[in-house]
Amino acid sequence: MRSTLTLLCGLVVVFAMAQPPFQKVYDNGQSSSQALAATPTPDGGSAFIGIIEIPGAASEVMVTKLTCTGDVEWVKILGSSSTVDNVFPGIQSDSQGRIWFASNVGSYQNYDGILGTLSPDGDLLQAVKLGKPNRNDQLFGIVLDTMGHVYVTGATNSWGSDKSGSTSYTDVFIACLDTSLNMIWARTLGNAQNIDTGFDIKLDDQSRPVATGRYIVNGTFFGFCLRMTKDGQVDLFKGFGESTIPHRTYGYGINTTKDGHILLTGSTTLNKENHQSLGDVYLIKLDEQGSPQFSSIYIPLSGSDNSESGSSVVEMPDGRYVIGVPTMSFSTYTQGFVPNKNAVFVTHPDGFLSEARLYNNGGSHYTKIQTRPNGFILSNFSTKYGGPSFFKPLIITTDNELNSGCNEINVTAQVGLVNEAWEFVDITYNVDTGYTIQPYSISSDYAYQLVQVLCETPEDVSGVWEVADTLCLGDVLVASGEGTPEVVSQLWNMGDGTQYKNQTSVNHVYSTSGTYAVNLHLDWQCASLDFDQDVVVLPLGMTEIDTVVCAGDTYFVAGKEQNIEGTYRDTLQGTRCDSIIVTNLSFKECNCTIDFANVFTPNGDQTNSVFQPFIDCDLQLIEYSLKIYNRYGKLVFESASTENPWDGTYNGQDQPMEVYGWVCTMTYIHEGNKISWTKRGDITLVR
Repeated sequence: MRSTLTLLCGLVVVFAMAQPPFQKVYDNGQSSSQALAATPTPDGGSAFIGIIEIPGAASEVMVTKLTCTGDVEWVKILGSSSTVDNVFPGIQSDSQGRIWFASNVGSYQNYDGILGTLSPDGDLLQAVKLGKPNRNDQLFGIVLDTMGHVYVTGATNSWGSDKSGSTSYTDVFIACLDTSLNMIWARTLGNAQNIDTGFDIKLDDQSRPVATGRYIVNGTFFGFCLRMTKDGQVDLFKGFGESTIPHRTYGYGINTTKDGHILLTGSTTLNKENHQSLGDVYLIKLDEQGSPQFSSIYIPLSGSDNSESGSSVVEMPDGRYVIGVPTMSFSTYTQGFVPNKNAVFVTHPDGFLSEARLYNNGGSHYTKIQTRPNGFILSNFSTKYGGPSFFKPLIITTDNELNSGCNEINVTAQVGLVNEAWEFVDITYNVDTGYTIQPYSISSDYAYQLVQVLCETPEDVSGVWEVADTLCLGDVLVASGEGTPEVVSQLWNMGDGTQYKNQTSVNHVYSTSGTYAVNLHLDWQCASLDFDQDVVVLPLGMTEIDTVVCAGDTYFVAGKEQNIEGTYRDTLQGTRCDSIIVTNLSFKECNCTIDFANVFTPNGDQTNSVFQPFIDCDLQLIEYSLKIYNRYGKLVFESASTENPWDGTYNGQDQPMEVYGWVCTMTYIHEGNKISWTKRGDITLVR
């Protein structure tokens, strides 16, 4: 994170970077790893869940925590699993920074659902497993309310109408637990020898759980919208699709809008020949009673029309809707032989298309979108960075306009809209209330080998402070400072051991005279700034100083640069004391030249490779200070010895070619005279 500092007279304005949009790839070596869902965290970072192949071992459920800049904090693996029929895990964080997950361990048609929570540091706090031996039970969607409830949805054949039949058949599973993972209620909804599944779950404006998935209606797949009361009763259960000519409709994503409507997205063949056709993305909006407001299908108009679906849907700050779209179409932009791409389709509130774009230049698989403060998170995975045999997680964060900073393709003109005659029906179902949960404790650490940055686009935050640099002993130092947008915390250090927390202004009195380093530290979710100022507290009464300056130089005293010997008085203005500084100024022929270059070249050729003063005489150096600032006002180098020149680096990193400002102060003895000397200038760094 970079920050810039500009010093003004009594005023400091600072700019820093906060929550930068980025695209980053996470590499665990010569094996595959997939990011299947992501969530923002209250510290400004994020977490994603998926499946990771451990070299020399089985695939595991994986949760990865990222900082707000996309760096890896920790990785946890949570049990063996596969991706076959297991690409819809859920993840969400709470206000305490805990990360809740719903996923599955096991293998195809023999899964157990797992539900648990990790601490902000990655410790497994608690977890449970859902299912019976040799049956198929899966958890997918998860959502938390503000009253201590955890809601999940998925599929089961350990209970419900398929509990004694083939593991190919399942009922929708939906349950409510408390945050200690005690079951409050659980329901299975389905019909025997049918595949009924819940994929996603959210809360409406009354904190009721609403879910979507797939459901057999008249022998064919319908999507569904299920709303439950808080005590576990079915409040709304609508199916949507077409059964006259059997078609296939899945519900993969659900959300609610600010005005109380329900948004549904997924995949459908309704506009194609039959259920064996390749699906397209749809978006349906229902009112609170479940009546459709619009039902739109979006189709590619150029290149091949292959398969795509809506994995997730969210509402944008401006009231538009954005759909996360895994797609195999738009073949013009296919990277290599893998046709999968991630995209977003943005619609107006009436369902008409607003824009569409591909990310990562069309070189990634399966995207889900989630809101974050000031933007969105897209979870993806790609073969583009690890060869055709290895998936690599790709996390993309954007601003509120869906801009990530690189590798985007606008395909708005290549997407069309069609409307079909959907069937909206009340679903009939059998209900069961059985369940069994067991404690679950599998958890271990893992690490990625490499994080590849595709791009980062920083955002600015700023801060302002004002503090006097000099005052008399006994006077009150009035200091003020604040950051915009609103900071998370701020801390004053007054230089004498005193601290003030979360105050925009402080009044402070020092007990003794001296120089105090005052610091104000501001923290945002993903940025921090520091303001530093030396405050000189002068003793009461008169202070007399003898100062000798080289002939031809000037010395700032009594309000201006002086070049005539004499005695000068400075009275402190704006204070309640009569402290006077008396300066006896004299000039002396120094026969000594101290000069600085205006260009230096730290390029390793050992010529003009450091920046330091050139002194052509013998002198006894008493005090020396050299400070160098970049063009933003940030201190990048400080030295108290001429033996320590600047080599053009900061914290071990080569600094860019640009103009830097410098201030050099010396006190030395030459030919028996004590000389005070200060100069300022610019140095151009060239490589």
